[in-house]
Amino acid sequence: MRIVRTLALLALPLLLGSACSTQHKFYEGPKRPDSKLARIECFRYGEELELLAVDGAETPQSHILVLPGSHELTLRGPRNISAETDPEMLSGRELERPIVTVKIDVEAGSRYYLGVSLKDLAFSRARYSGTHYWQEGFYRTWSVDVFGKSLDDPLPPELIRSFEFRAE
Repeated sequence: MRIVRTLALLALPLLLGSACSTQHKFYEGPKRPDSKLARIECFRYGEELELLAVDGAETPQSHILVLPGSHELTLRGPRNISAETDPEMLSGRELERPIVTVKIDVEAGSRYYLGVSLKDLAFSRARYSGTHYWQEGFYRTWSVDVFGKSLDDPLPPELIRSFEFRAE
Protein backbone atom coordinates (compact mmCIF):
# COMPACT_ATOMS: atom_id res chain seq x y z
CA MET A 1 0.00 0.00 0.00
CA ARG A 2 2.85 2.38 0.85
CA ILE A 3 4.47 1.76 -2.57
CA VAL A 4 1.20 2.52 -4.38
CA ARG A 5 0.78 5.77 -2.43
CA THR A 6 4.42 6.78 -3.15
CA LEU A 7 3.99 6.04 -6.87
CA ALA A 8 0.74 8.02 -6.92
CA LEU A 9 2.44 11.00 -5.28
CA LEU A 10 5.32 10.81 -7.76
CA ALA A 11 2.96 10.57 -10.74
CA LEU A 12 0.75 13.49 -9.63
CA PRO A 13 3.16 16.27 -10.69
CA LEU A 14 3.56 14.62 -14.11
CA LEU A 15 -0.20 14.46 -14.59
CA LEU A 16 -0.73 18.01 -13.37
CA GLY A 17 2.17 19.28 -15.47
CA SER A 18 0.71 17.86 -18.65
CA ALA A 19 -2.73 19.24 -17.79
CA CYS A 20 -1.32 22.70 -17.08
CA SER A 21 0.65 22.86 -20.30
CA THR A 22 -2.47 22.23 -22.41
CA GLN A 23 -4.43 24.99 -20.64
CA HIS A 24 -2.25 27.63 -22.29
CA LYS A 25 -2.90 26.30 -25.80
CA PHE A 26 -5.19 28.76 -27.62
CA TYR A 27 -5.29 27.20 -31.07
CA GLU A 28 -6.97 24.26 -32.81
CA GLY A 29 -5.25 21.00 -33.58
CA PRO A 30 -2.35 19.03 -32.14
CA LYS A 31 0.35 20.44 -29.88
CA ARG A 32 3.05 22.31 -31.82
CA PRO A 33 6.66 23.18 -30.98
CA ASP A 34 7.30 26.60 -29.38
CA SER A 35 9.16 27.70 -32.52
CA LYS A 36 5.84 27.51 -34.44
CA LEU A 37 3.85 29.48 -31.83
CA ALA A 38 3.76 32.92 -30.25
CA ARG A 39 3.55 33.37 -26.47
CA ILE A 40 1.57 36.29 -25.01
CA GLU A 41 2.13 37.09 -21.33
CA CYS A 42 0.19 39.29 -18.94
CA PHE A 43 -0.62 39.15 -15.24
CA ARG A 44 -4.03 37.47 -15.04
CA TYR A 45 -4.77 38.94 -11.64
CA GLY A 46 -2.69 42.07 -12.08
CA GLU A 47 -3.69 45.35 -10.52
CA GLU A 48 -2.65 47.30 -13.61
CA LEU A 49 -3.57 45.15 -16.60
CA GLU A 50 -5.45 41.86 -16.95
CA LEU A 51 -5.69 39.66 -20.02
CA LEU A 52 -9.37 38.64 -20.12
CA ALA A 53 -9.84 37.10 -23.57
CA VAL A 54 -8.09 36.35 -26.85
CA ASP A 55 -10.16 36.24 -30.03
CA GLY A 56 -13.29 36.14 -27.86
CA ALA A 57 -12.20 33.14 -25.74
CA GLU A 58 -11.65 33.68 -21.99
CA THR A 59 -8.06 33.30 -20.78
CA PRO A 60 -7.77 32.04 -17.20
CA GLN A 61 -3.95 32.06 -17.30
CA SER A 62 -1.12 34.57 -17.17
CA HIS A 63 0.19 33.45 -20.55
CA ILE A 64 -1.14 31.79 -23.67
CA LEU A 65 0.25 30.14 -26.78
CA VAL A 66 -1.27 31.18 -30.11
CA LEU A 67 -0.63 30.64 -33.78
CA PRO A 68 1.15 33.45 -35.64
CA GLY A 69 -1.07 36.15 -37.11
CA SER A 70 -3.47 38.82 -35.93
CA HIS A 71 -5.23 38.40 -32.58
CA GLU A 72 -7.77 40.48 -30.69
CA LEU A 73 -6.97 40.88 -26.99
CA THR A 74 -9.56 41.99 -24.45
CA LEU A 75 -7.90 43.63 -21.44
CA ARG A 76 -8.93 45.20 -18.16
CA GLY A 77 -7.01 48.41 -17.60
CA PRO A 78 -5.80 50.21 -14.48
CA ARG A 79 -7.92 51.85 -11.79
CA ASN A 80 -8.01 55.62 -11.85
CA ILE A 81 -8.14 56.92 -8.30
CA SER A 82 -8.01 60.38 -6.79
CA ALA A 83 -5.40 61.47 -4.24
CA GLU A 84 -8.07 61.52 -1.50
CA THR A 85 -9.31 57.99 -2.21
CA ASP A 86 -8.22 55.17 0.03
CA PRO A 87 -7.92 52.14 -2.34
CA GLU A 88 -9.28 49.79 0.34
CA MET A 89 -12.48 51.88 0.51
CA LEU A 90 -13.20 51.95 -3.24
CA SER A 91 -16.72 51.15 -4.36
CA GLY A 92 -18.99 51.66 -7.33
CA ARG A 93 -17.58 53.59 -10.29
CA GLU A 94 -14.18 54.15 -8.64
CA LEU A 95 -13.72 50.38 -8.39
CA GLU A 96 -14.48 49.84 -12.09
CA ARG A 97 -11.55 49.35 -14.40
CA PRO A 98 -11.85 50.08 -18.11
CA ILE A 99 -12.15 47.14 -20.50
CA VAL A 100 -10.49 47.68 -23.88
CA THR A 101 -9.77 45.66 -27.00
CA VAL A 102 -6.55 45.82 -29.03
CA LYS A 103 -5.38 43.91 -32.09
CA ILE A 104 -1.80 42.74 -32.36
CA ASP A 105 0.13 40.77 -34.95
CA VAL A 106 2.39 38.07 -33.54
CA GLU A 107 5.15 35.99 -35.13
CA ALA A 108 6.09 32.36 -34.59
CA GLY A 109 8.97 31.77 -32.19
CA SER A 110 8.37 35.07 -30.35
CA ARG A 111 7.30 36.12 -26.87
CA TYR A 112 5.12 39.17 -26.22
CA TYR A 113 4.70 40.98 -22.91
CA LEU A 114 1.77 43.28 -22.16
CA GLY A 115 2.25 46.25 -19.86
CA VAL A 116 0.58 49.54 -18.99
CA SER A 117 1.80 53.13 -18.77
CA LEU A 118 -0.08 55.80 -16.80
CA LYS A 119 0.31 59.27 -18.36
CA ASP A 120 -0.59 62.86 -17.47
CA LEU A 121 -0.40 61.90 -13.80
CA ALA A 122 -1.76 64.12 -11.05
CA PHE A 123 -0.09 61.76 -8.61
CA SER A 124 1.37 58.27 -8.57
CA ARG A 125 2.35 55.78 -5.89
CA ALA A 126 3.67 52.25 -5.67
CA ARG A 127 1.56 49.67 -3.85
CA TYR A 128 2.29 46.17 -2.55
CA SER A 129 -0.36 43.48 -1.95
CA GLY A 130 1.84 40.96 -0.19
CA THR A 131 2.46 39.05 -3.42
CA HIS A 132 3.18 41.69 -6.07
CA TYR A 133 3.85 45.38 -6.67
CA TRP A 134 1.90 47.75 -8.91
CA GLN A 135 1.70 51.42 -9.73
CA GLU A 136 -1.50 53.38 -9.24
CA GLY A 137 -2.49 56.97 -9.55
CA PHE A 138 -4.85 59.57 -10.93
CA TYR A 139 -4.20 59.92 -14.65
CA ARG A 140 -5.74 61.43 -17.78
CA THR A 141 -4.41 59.00 -20.36
CA TRP A 142 -2.93 55.52 -20.30
CA SER A 143 -1.56 53.02 -22.77
CA VAL A 144 -1.30 49.29 -23.30
CA ASP A 145 2.34 48.65 -24.22
CA VAL A 146 3.30 45.57 -26.23
CA PHE A 147 6.91 44.40 -25.90
CA GLY A 148 8.31 41.53 -27.92
CA LYS A 149 11.38 39.45 -28.68
CA SER A 150 12.46 36.19 -30.23
CA LEU A 151 12.38 33.19 -27.86
CA ASP A 152 16.13 32.70 -28.27
CA ASP A 153 17.05 36.39 -27.85
CA PRO A 154 18.87 36.96 -24.51
CA LEU A 155 18.30 40.75 -24.61
CA PRO A 156 15.32 42.47 -22.95
CA PRO A 157 12.22 42.80 -25.12
CA GLU A 158 11.69 45.93 -27.22
CA LEU A 159 8.60 48.12 -27.26
CA ILE A 160 6.70 47.18 -30.43
CA ARG A 161 3.53 49.23 -30.10
CA SER A 162 1.50 51.33 -27.68
CA PHE A 163 -2.27 51.73 -27.72
CA GLU A 164 -3.37 55.04 -26.16
CA PHE A 165 -6.61 55.47 -24.17
CA ARG A 166 -8.21 58.42 -22.37
CA ALA A 167 -9.37 58.00 -18.80
CA GLU A 168 -13.13 58.18 -18.36
